[in-house]
Amino acid sequence: MDLRSSFSVILVFLVLLGLPGDLESGSPKSGSRSPKSGGGFRNFFRKLHIPRIMQPFYKRFKGTERLENGVVVITGGASGIGEETAAELYRRGAHVIIGNRNSDTCDAVAKKIKEQPREIVIKDGHEEEIKHGHIECYYLDLNQLDSVKRFAEWLLANKKYINVLINNAGVMLADHQVIEDTKTELHIQSNHLGHFFLTILLLPRLIRSGPSRIVTVSSKAHEYWRGGVIDFENEKALQMDPEKYSRWQAYARSKLFNIWFSAELSRRLRSHGVTTVNTYSLHPGIVHTPLYRNVKKWRWVGESLHKFFETGFMKYFLRTPKEGAQTTLYCTLSTDVKDESGLYYSNCHKKTPTKLAQDTAQHKKLWEFSMRKLAIAGVLEPGFYEESIYVSD
Repeated sequence: MDLRSSFSVILVFLVLLGLPGDLESGSPKSGSRSPKSGGGFRNFFRKLHIPRIMQPFYKRFKGTERLENGVVVITGGASGIGEETAAELYRRGAHVIIGNRNSDTCDAVAKKIKEQPREIVIKDGHEEEIKHGHIECYYLDLNQLDSVKRFAEWLLANKKYINVLINNAGVMLADHQVIEDTKTELHIQSNHLGHFFLTILLLPRLIRSGPSRIVTVSSKAHEYWRGGVIDFENEKALQMDPEKYSRWQAYARSKLFNIWFSAELSRRLRSHGVTTVNTYSLHPGIVHTPLYRNVKKWRWVGESLHKFFETGFMKYFLRTPKEGAQTTLYCTLSTDVKDESGLYYSNCHKKTPTKLAQDTAQHKKLWEFSMRKLAIAGVLEPGFYEESIYVSD
């Protein structure tokens, strides 16, 4: 086998093992893109009608639970997993609010979701139409905390109840960048800190609306963080050296933060006697979504790997966005998990994350670090967090 063939085989196995990346939740900015048509290898696999190899292993949420008039807030719901999640919750009667950075894309997706065909069921010998919900969009840029604050203020002013918050948006394998307002590395800002701020702003309303749920899309990628215990006092290490920057490690660390945040929020809620809000973090599976666009920037293998994803061959191994949304729907709707909180899920069941992901000392330090970042940005209202779960243990 020549070197070129060996390299292709290695890439296939890396993708199947999940090492290059867990390509899940749609970014706050991107919209769905259909790959361009072409010939050769790409067109050959498009025309094949063979079973998708991994599909039998993908568990589907089969629950019939509905959210009639329940208010669901989802970030990044205009593409990928987020779009599929929003569409299914709309079908189940929820009032879905999508926070998204691309307003035109979001409006187009909302319009498409509203155009879902009517569903008729036979009940007691009579036809009955299944009631769909409502859907709307609002601008949200998780990299700008002022935008997060405006989004939260609009929600609090216009929605009497908020039943579910789904922290879905994210970036993956992005270029090195430090956000000016918070001095925070981009993956931490977009995948964690923006969601952290949104969650604590909406938390009083979520508590009042209980029972309610906070669902955070993490990833199996957290397993590939190689930096060990994090020193939250070392600002330079947290920002990452541009000369030694690893896109993959930046992403993996942010997904670890998602699990820490969800677990620590649950602990704080329970320690303050709040039992009406449950938190969940999850791995959606390895999903073919717009997030993979940054794969081509990943070191020397990027271009080859990106082309490999676009051949169409990988659709036989990767989950579709609809399949990738199943665990999010499970955590959002299932009565099986209504008494669970702070846990991690994959393929519609509980899963044990890494030992580091279960480090409660790191959970607390991440919370304190996040609060400091909000203070640096000057977005905290004086006295708002005093003597509350946000500060006290």
